[in-house]
Amino acid sequence: MINTDDDGANGLANQADLDAVRVEQLNAMQGMERLKSGMQAYRAMLGELVGFAITDSATFEKPFMGETSADLRTDSLPEVRLMQAQSAFYDAQKSSLTAGNMPRLGVFVQGGYGKPGLNMLSNELEAFYVAGARLSWNFGGLYTQANERKKIEVKKNSVEVQKETFLLNTRQNIAQLEAKIAGVKEVMKMDDEIIALRESVKKSAEAKVANGTLSVTELLRSFVRRGCGPSCRRCRCWGRFA
Repeated sequence: MINTDDDGANGLANQADLDAVRVEQLNAMQGMERLKSGMQAYRAMLGELVGFAITDSATFEKPFMGETSADLRTDSLPEVRLMQAQSAFYDAQKSSLTAGNMPRLGVFVQGGYGKPGLNMLSNELEAFYVAGARLSWNFGGLYTQANERKKIEVKKNSVEVQKETFLLNTRQNIAQLEAKIAGVKEVMKMDDEIIALRESVKKSAEAKVANGTLSVTELLRSFVRRGCGPSCRRCRCWGRFA
C-alpha cells in the first residue's frame, strides 16, 4: 500500500503511521477471531440438529434461493399429519359406534350322536344335527348413540380448528419471512455497488499515499469513517443474523 524509498523520497511514513496500521491489523484479527468463534458455535448447534459432529474442515454448499410462496405444501408437516391422524381416529370412532348399535345376524350348526337322537320315541342310537340362524340387537346403545356422536363430533371439530389455526399462523410466518428475505436481497444488491465504490475510493487514496499527498493515518481514518470497507456485505449480514 505504501511505496517508500530508503531515503524517504516517495510516500509518507513514520512510526505513528506504522502503529496505526498495526492497530487496524489487530482490530481485523479480533474480528476474525469473533467470526471463527461464531462459526464453531453454529457448527456445534448444527451438529446437534443433524446428529453428528461437524468438523472445521467440513464444506458447506450455498442453498438454492428459489422463489418461495405462502401457498407451500403444509400437509407434510408433522403437526398437520398428527392432527389429520386425530381426525381420522374420531371418524373411526363414529363408524365403530354405528356398527356397535346395528343388529347382529349369525348362523350356527350343531351335531351329535346319541340314544335317543332327535326322535325321543326311538330307542336306537342315532346321529343328529341342528342348524339355524340367530338375530340379536342391543337396544340400550340406541339411547346414548346421539350423545356419543355429538361428543365425538365436538372433539373432531376442535382438532379441525387447531389445524386451521396452525395453518393460518404458518402462512403468516411464511409471508413475514418472505418479506424479510426480499429486503435482505435488496440490501445485498446495494452492498455490491457500495463495495465497488469503496474499492475505487480505496485505490484512489492509496495512490495519494504513494505520491506523498496523503498520510497513512488519514488513509486509515477515511476507511474507518466510510465503514467496514471491502467486507461491507460480510459485516452487515453477520450483524443482521447474529
